[in-house]
Amino acid sequence: QSQPAAARAAVERAARIAPHQPRAWSTLAFVDMAQFDAQRARAHFEQALHLAPDDITGLHGLGWACVLQEDLPGAAAAFERAIGADPTWGESHGSLAVVLALQGDGQRARAEVEQARKLQPGCMSARQAEALLTGQTQRLHGLDKLAQQMLGGLGAARRPPRKP
Repeated sequence: QSQPAAARAAVERAARIAPHQPRAWSTLAFVDMAQFDAQRARAHFEQALHLAPDDITGLHGLGWACVLQEDLPGAAAAFERAIGADPTWGESHGSLAVVLALQGDGQRARAEVEQARKLQPGCMSARQAEALLTGQTQRLHGLDKLAQQMLGGLGAARRPPRKP
């Protein structure tokens, strides 16, 4: 059995053994994200958030799963919930800025980038939002790099090509 398959089997077993543990579902969702299965990841993040509604990790995971599914309103809602749960984490503001930039709301996106930079000067998602706002990255093209950084490159080589 391959390492990714063994990891998935172990995490699925943990979720079956402890279905009321949000971390088991979030971990399974991150395995899904590493395999670029955003639909499955989203369902698992939603299960985790049902159990722990204010979990920042789960909210971010859900937001990025929504971005990968091109559900920008869903992504914005997840990142806004993350900001509501903890307004002091720059990545929440930067991630919301990415979504706002993708939606064409440059003014709000810039405000979120500014807030992200105040809270976390090296904020990765704020850098991605700035690239979108300045035209260095177009729409969802270029978010593969962000996903690779978020996932440490896991599964990046196996990502299926996007349909036009």
